[in-house]
Amino acid sequence: PKKHNLKVVAGSQYETYRNVNKDTSMTNLSNDNLDSFSAVTPESVLTVSQDISAYKTLGFFGRINYDYMGKYLLEVSCRADGSSRLHPNHRWGVFPSFSAAWRLSSEEFMKDIKWLKNLKYKLSWGVLGNQDFITSPVVAGYYPYEDLYQINNLNDNYTFSFVYKGNPDLTWERSSTINTGIEFDIAGILEGEVEYFHKKTTDMLFMKQVAPSLGYGSIDENVGALKNTGIEMVLNGTIINQNGWVWKLGMNLTHYKNKVTDLPLKDMPRSGV
Repeated sequence: PKKHNLKVVAGSQYETYRNVNKDTSMTNLSNDNLDSFSAVTPESVLTVSQDISAYKTLGFFGRINYDYMGKYLLEVSCRADGSSRLHPNHRWGVFPSFSAAWRLSSEEFMKDIKWLKNLKYKLSWGVLGNQDFITSPVVAGYYPYEDLYQINNLNDNYTFSFVYKGNPDLTWERSSTINTGIEFDIAGILEGEVEYFHKKTTDMLFMKQVAPSLGYGSIDENVGALKNTGIEMVLNGTIINQNGWVWKLGMNLTHYKNKVTDLPLKDMPRSGV
């Protein structure tokens, strides 16, 4: 095998979404015969409505993989993503990642341990971004940095009503994760992984309640932080493997803790007498 192995990957990703809803209704009909225009009278009122929801994302990514004789493995990657859901000043986010592994079972000092077919230590760190979240009304999730109004018909006059308070300072929610653990294969009978993870989410996209006297009841902001820690274990054992019979048994185990480390509850209005 080659001593040095290098692989480089680069690319881009584009996604577009467009949803069009149209609704047509008529009231003040003379009867319920919907298959005939005879039900239409001069007093009948035709109502037509339409709403369009759309967003686009564009991303660029690159990845470099390197290994030395299959023993020392390294991967470095980075991606930049832009979303039309965010204000142009905060539209782009950069998310790097790194991973390394050491295959101890390939080392010279391990060659006499025949029953240990694989033993690998691995460590990784990476950042992921999120720009998708729940808003009220739902359509505001496509334009959360803009104020939204609804056009109404009041006695044959057009009126505008305020429905959503936008926030031009919204940016990407970020989650950074550290993983470390081992992989092993004992005599081809028992394979498994044991891994510890620590994940921290910051700039959480959160619908914050505000005083109704402002003219709106909530506003979306990047507030709060969340921490997740835990251990994951995967075990796969071969119980029987002879005379064409194979019986395998697998088990997954996860133990984790979630903790909200920052949430602006003290800044929210409280109801009561």
